[in-house]
Amino acid sequence: MTANLLDDLNFATACRVAFAGFLRLGEFTYKTEDLNTRSIFSATKLTRSDVRFSSSLDHVQLTLKRSKTDRRHEGIQIVLAKTGDEACPVDALQKLLLLDPKEPDAPLFSFHRKPFSRNHFLSTLSTKL
Repeated sequence: MTANLLDDLNFATACRVAFAGFLRLGEFTYKTEDLNTRSIFSATKLTRSDVRFSSSLDHVQLTLKRSKTDRRHEGIQIVLAKTGDEACPVDALQKLLLLDPKEPDAPLFSFHRKPFSRNHFLSTLSTKL
């Protein structure tokens, strides 16, 4: 798969997951400097290992390690239900993890040669609109 197609897949999946999970932009994007220390990134940002599919594949449990509403910093479990339509976050995550395989501590979403930052996400959104 080409880099542009993988970027499109990551962007589309992020949109579906963010919408279904009521995520704030800062909960699924990250800055370049966030990647400098992998242990801190893994402890604070969304990674591939934060996605857990149910055995029946009817939902996904997404673990947010940090959230504005999580005052005690214990992490929040967000359940994303399978909808069976074009906007299904479960199907999108399955496709992303199959077609863009990465190690478990890798960022959940990524763009080729640039971070999945707020600015890059919003500029991609603007372009696609």
